[in-house]
Amino acid sequence: MTEFARLIELPPAGTESFFLWGPRQAGKSTLLHECYPDAAWIDLLKSELLRKYAAAPQTLREIAAERPGVKRRLVVSTVADSRTTEDGIEILGVMDFVNMLWDGALF
Repeated sequence: MTEFARLIELPPAGTESFFLWGPRQAGKSTLLHECYPDAAWIDLLKSELLRKYAAAPQTLREIAAERPGVKRRLVVSTVADSRTTEDGIEILGVMDFVNMLWDGALF
């Protein structure tokens, strides 16, 4: 397998927010896995995971509870209403998330 040097350096985990986009199969996920190996990963493109979390969204709480050092627990939802659960997980609508990200208000 051929390895290529990256022209981008991502910030340390938890220090700032950013967008990462590009064409399919360009290596975005690989880059994120290399830069943030300790991050929790939920790939909703895998249909079994999408069904699991759609049927029982409380399982996201279990993942968050396993990571006590997490500064902020956040879910981005296609539902427009933003809210916070009783255990402190913020659920943001996509537009609220984008606006907060743009304003630098997430971290």
